[in-house]
Amino acid sequence: MKSAFSMADLQHLSPECRRLNAALFREREEETQRMVGRFDAALEKVAEARSEKQLQCQLEGLLRRHGVRFPIRPRTDRKSTINEGAPDLMFSLPCVGAVAWEVKMPGQNPRPEQLAAHEAMRADGWRVFVVRSYAEGLEILKGLVL
Repeated sequence: MKSAFSMADLQHLSPECRRLNAALFREREEETQRMVGRFDAALEKVAEARSEKQLQCQLEGLLRRHGVRFPIRPRTDRKSTINEGAPDLMFSLPCVGAVAWEVKMPGQNPRPEQLAAHEAMRADGWRVFVVRSYAEGLEILKGLVL
């Protein structure tokens, strides 16, 4: 199970893609600082989530603030056609490709069907992470784009 970002996740990126993603992240970060009037440190001080759904909402907001236009979040309020075990947030980044975040509260682990889905997605080239806090999501996002 992969729960944190590592430099091995970036080995496939060319130097040009790394520069492109770093510029995109800096641009979005500057825009966020102007709009919200805060720096990264302040963004990390989001109220601690009390539920997995609340943490999903916080992480979706983080992605949108940093330029991810279409984060996909499967519905949980009714039956869905999405595959069982699908991660909670799925999105794409320039030069990185498909990324998926399984959101879990601290101390919780993915179910067996979720782990199986993660492995299948990794085999198809997805970057799959288990994210347990807003700060961890921010760290992973920075690692992917810088």
